[in-house]
Amino acid sequence: MSTPTRPAPPGLTLETPPCAMCSEGTNASPDRTFDCEACECSWSADNPEQPGEWWEPEAAQCRATRKPYSHHTQLDPEIRDQVFRCLLHEGHAGKWHYAEDIGWTGGKA
Repeated sequence: MSTPTRPAPPGLTLETPPCAMCSEGTNASPDRTFDCEACECSWSADNPEQPGEWWEPEAAQCRATRKPYSHHTQLDPEIRDQVFRCLLHEGHAGKWHYAEDIGWTGGKA
């Protein structure tokens, strides 16, 4: 009588990390990077904790700004009045600041 053998466990499906800019899922590329198509940037798969790279590093930065805490009147003005500028390139076709209700001003995406 032969001893039955078990099949090998199935392979793992590894999940890619979310984009540090938009939180959408990244894609693993053959050149060992995690790519975000929406933000047009990549991170090294070998050192993902290091800063990423823009696909067009010389492109002008988007001019849109946001004051996310402006409606929190109880906050210290130093925090409430902070202004953040969109890090994507000027004229990007993304969805990241089309809504005025989240406080984006200036610059069109």
